Amino acid sequence: MSTPTTGPVVSRWTMSPKKKKIAAFFGALAIVGAVAVALVSISSDTSSDAAKTGAGGLNGVCYDSYQAVSRVDQHFAFIKSKFGAVRTYQTTVEGKVNLIDAAAKANLQIAAGIWIRGGVPFSDDLNAAVSGAKRHPSNVIAVYVGNEDLVSGLGVGDVISKIQATRSAFQAAGLGYIPIGTVQTDGSWLSADSSLGNNCDVVGVNIYPYFNPSVKSDSIDDLTKRYNAVVAKYGGKVRLTETGHPSDGGGRANFGAAQNYWNQYQTWAGNNGGNCPFYFQFHDATNKGGDEAHFGLSADGSTWKYNVAPAPTTAAPTPAPTPAPTPAPTTTPPATTSPTPTTTASTTTSPASMNATKSDSNTTTTPPTTAPISGSLEGIFLDNVTLPVTLPVEDATVDATTEPSAASATTTAPVADVQQISNSAGESKDNVTLPVVTCLVAAIGVAAVALVVIRNRRKLNEDKQNDFFIDSARESSAVL
Repeated sequence: MSTPTTGPVVSRWTMSPKKKKIAAFFGALAIVGAVAVALVSISSDTSSDAAKTGAGGLNGVCYDSYQAVSRVDQHFAFIKSKFGAVRTYQTTVEGKVNLIDAAAKANLQIAAGIWIRGGVPFSDDLNAAVSGAKRHPSNVIAVYVGNEDLVSGLGVGDVISKIQATRSAFQAAGLGYIPIGTVQTDGSWLSADSSLGNNCDVVGVNIYPYFNPSVKSDSIDDLTKRYNAVVAKYGGKVRLTETGHPSDGGGRANFGAAQNYWNQYQTWAGNNGGNCPFYFQFHDATNKGGDEAHFGLSADGSTWKYNVAPAPTTAAPTPAPTPAPTPAPTTTPPATTSPTPTTTASTTTSPASMNATKSDSNTTTTPPTTAPISGSLEGIFLDNVTLPVTLPVEDATVDATTEPSAASATTTAPVADVQQISNSAGESKDNVTLPVVTCLVAAIGVAAVALVVIRNRRKLNEDKQNDFFIDSARESSAVL
């Protein structure tokens, strides 16, 4: 019997050249996948840091509803890609669109406006605001009654009466927890009787350095000075509801200055302006003229003029505890022209006297369905206002001054916490898909390497057993 030939001793970890190449390939694939995941994570963190929001976590943009009937869904979807909230000047548009419904559909928060200077009947807009808020209570962060009415001919008493009527309607509907206020220029707030602020849960202020000839048109310092002056009088209930800079149209309008002001504003709004400051405005108002037509961050409603940092947004709103829907108002569409206000100006010092650039201080106003008076021509200056030596630190919480009532006392507010921000909500689907894919590739690579090693060890064990039997046979043969 011939003696079996013995080969070299083979280690259990030894692989064939082919298997070594396969293992090396999948190992490299696993390493690349891990590096890609790390890079994506770093990129996501950077995007979140670049998103400039308000002191309470949201940032918003003003929306002129003159194209809302045909394009509101498209506009709000585009706004959602960069902003967490919108501010409107009315709630019903021609009786065909409820802007609260539209905002909720786009998963946007909304500071809903109620127009009080003609064009839209006050009762129609109030009914639309109440019914929309009942359907989507957690989307409504505030309701602003009127916009820059004191410089347009209404008196403090007129505005207060509308605020009180609005509050009563919201309380009767079980919505007394929603903050109610009004929006006026900084000059109007500083010269107005304190009773106006006392009737507001939130004080909305519009400020435009662009219209102050004593400073640079893009002066963020002027915004800070004037905003803090209003905070000094009204405290933590103050919210910035408008500021902006036109990119064209004459005057001091300039594309570079507009872009610079926006960039400065993003940093400023991170720590100022209340829990959700609003920039004026989303898109150009082509139905207006001059620089007033070019305050938009978008020229056409579908592209941005310059880089607008993506914004984190709140989580999906929770449903109301009593979500019985209220049908939309069945009133007729608003008239196309506005009647002359029948009220007289307030007996307090009129801010109109400090507003030489105001173009809409006549006795009629443009109906809001064809671009509400946005306030970009306010330009209320503080030359005659004495500022405090030490400006107070803004309290970002809502200083609610809602008058107590049985309705508000028994209502549990399902208000969404606007400070809870999802860092991925504002990102694209690709940013979510890429890390998932890379993780899967890395996992497959690791699994493949493990499989090759296991199979190789199994083969080595089989070879070792074969060698054992061969050696045993050889020993037996030698004994014989």
